Amino acid sequence: MTLRVGICGLAVESNSRAPRTRLADFESFFFGEGAQLGDMLSCNPRFRAFDAALRAGGQDCTPVPLIVAAAESGGPVAPEDADVLRDRLVAHIRKAAPLDAVWVIGHGAGTIAPRQDFDGPYLSALRSAVGPTCPIVALFDYHANISDEMMVALEASVGYRTNPHTDISERAGECGAVLARILGGGRPARAWIRLPLVSPQIVQRTEVAPMAGIMADIETILSDGNVATASVYPGFALGDTADNGFSIVIESWADRDHAAALVARIADRAWAARDAFSADLVPIPEAIARTETHPGPWILADIADNPGGGGRGNTPHVMRALLEHGARDVQIVPVFDPPIAAQAHTLGEGASFTAHFNRDETTEHSELFSAEARVEKLTDGRFHHQTGMSAGMEGDYGPSALLRIDHVAVAVTSHRRQTLGPSEFRHFGLNPGVAQIIVAKSRGHFRAGFRGLIPDERIIELDAPGLVPGNLAPVRWHGLTRPIHPLDPMPGDWREVTGIKTQGKED
Repeated sequence: MTLRVGICGLAVESNSRAPRTRLADFESFFFGEGAQLGDMLSCNPRFRAFDAALRAGGQDCTPVPLIVAAAESGGPVAPEDADVLRDRLVAHIRKAAPLDAVWVIGHGAGTIAPRQDFDGPYLSALRSAVGPTCPIVALFDYHANISDEMMVALEASVGYRTNPHTDISERAGECGAVLARILGGGRPARAWIRLPLVSPQIVQRTEVAPMAGIMADIETILSDGNVATASVYPGFALGDTADNGFSIVIESWADRDHAAALVARIADRAWAARDAFSADLVPIPEAIARTETHPGPWILADIADNPGGGGRGNTPHVMRALLEHGARDVQIVPVFDPPIAAQAHTLGEGASFTAHFNRDETTEHSELFSAEARVEKLTDGRFHHQTGMSAGMEGDYGPSALLRIDHVAVAVTSHRRQTLGPSEFRHFGLNPGVAQIIVAKSRGHFRAGFRGLIPDERIIELDAPGLVPGNLAPVRWHGLTRPIHPLDPMPGDWREVTGIKTQGKED
């Protein structure tokens, strides 16, 4: 018998300090429904990995495209738009009924304004629509803020295990393999915990301490044949919700005690390393001085303005400092400024004009900055990523322009996106390999794209203003469950402040 597997998901990472995310932000980033979604997924490497693993698990399945909507990281979703998306998901489920299973392509760190869980309610609505016996397996981002409501709605969940996230297709395949076993009669038991620990994303890289050791332990746990899934979610602190923390989710084919013992093992290790989750940032003037000690290319990571964390991608502080310093051979890609991009397209290549950056912006830190610029290149903003976490996928900056301001090349775009690698530089006719300084509007995913071209010792993480600060101490918190490390005094044993929850098998 051919089984019908629904494909759906609503995905956004919400920064409580950023402007609200609206329905239009989903529609302009990734939005597909029904047959249109099927066409979009047919060439998507992540869906293909899921589908291949499901079939390799012995299940004859037909994918049923429902709705997948994703937005670039931004502020909390407007409540009325969250309702629209949830209602459309439920409508698609009811129209497609009956379904034998559902795969959710999610994120897990969304909120509804002001600070309510976004993912839990839509997954609960999905569960109600398909009924209690239809298995639902979800794929979540490494930075997910795991809520109890999310957990109880699912049979199983799989999180990315790399940061930068270069394993998304592999984890999608893992979802397919787990779902195949569930459809064959297997039922996992789950244990999970949310440790009271928040950290900036720049200290959550999986190839260095403290996360490297934790993830190595996760890989050891996954070698246990009774383990279905094992995921660690350091979380997205700037969501500023009651669900923030360091979450560990393990699902076992054996029983809940087996899963709980493994969760405790990882919790012990993470809690012992809690003081290592601190950032070492460099002020802009000191960073510029460092770039003069050795030939480039150097990367100055403007982490606080990372669009992938809700930043606007347009703060002028680094560009202004470089121009005032007289820095040469500088490449900045991208800077989000639709009015300047449109003006450049109107003026044409070769034109000179006064570029007034952020003239329509009202967001904190997106200050007005003006400079004399020359239009060097105009593009439609469409290109293909050749390296990094988005290798093989299309990038879309919208109508864009490369400007020359003294010795600084600035790519101005119409869509808000983070820096991911050299492909977008080459799209504008730039060769990042010969730059002295590259400015990346990104927290860290650019590292995967530039791997092999720029060594880690030539990457400097900046202490600069923005909506995505790497130093959490000055942030005004409103929604976190307190006490929480490192903001409050905490006991030496996590068991004194939180506990492991379980679900499945004996329920």
